[in-house]
Amino acid sequence: MHFHQMMDSSYHNALPILLAPHKQIQFIQVGCGGTGGFLAPMLARLIFALEKVGINASGILVDFDTVETVNVPRQNFCEADIGFNKADVLA
Repeated sequence: MHFHQMMDSSYHNALPILLAPHKQIQFIQVGCGGTGGFLAPMLARLIFALEKVGINASGILVDFDTVETVNVPRQNFCEADIGFNKADVLA
């Protein structure tokens, strides 16, 4: 039996995940480069949506790297960001 036959990840077979209600949620994103640079704005939208329904949400971005010229074409940064910390730029 192959792995893809054992693992069925189709949507119609997925079970809902029920979490206990939370009054406060804190997200910590580690990495703000290739993937994290595009995730951070979506995380900000999620935090905004949670706050609109009464959930106190916050986020922390962690990355010790700085934006370099080679990052601009393939990551979520522009030339004005070069030399600054990636997490600070996205915050």
